[in-house]
Amino acid sequence: MACLTNGLFCVGYFKDNIFCHFCSSMISGLITTAASMPVDIAKTRIQNMKIINGVPEYKGTVDVLVKVVKNEGVLALWKGFTPYYARLVKFFSFFTVKRPRQFYENLLNFRVHILYSHSYSLSK
Repeated sequence: MACLTNGLFCVGYFKDNIFCHFCSSMISGLITTAASMPVDIAKTRIQNMKIINGVPEYKGTVDVLVKVVKNEGVLALWKGFTPYYARLVKFFSFFTVKRPRQFYENLLNFRVHILYSHSYSLSK
């Protein structure tokens, strides 16, 4: 996500603010979801496959993907896109990691400034 954020800076339309990190999170989540959903669908189908007359339903990952596309259509590889996307969007980690740290750093600097200015005024 950091590379995407830096790329958005280079475009010139974004500054280091919440909107830039929000857009970066949304784009990186979209790319990750689109790339990983078909593999996740195949994994889930293999985990839940039935054995019929001693024969597994699928022979492997490629077989799962071929059968899903053939029987359900290409878009079936992205079933459940919205919840998967919402889970991967890193926007929430931005609020839980970056901004609180900046808030506490600013608060600490503010308290240090008050402490030094107050001790200076008492020494006069």
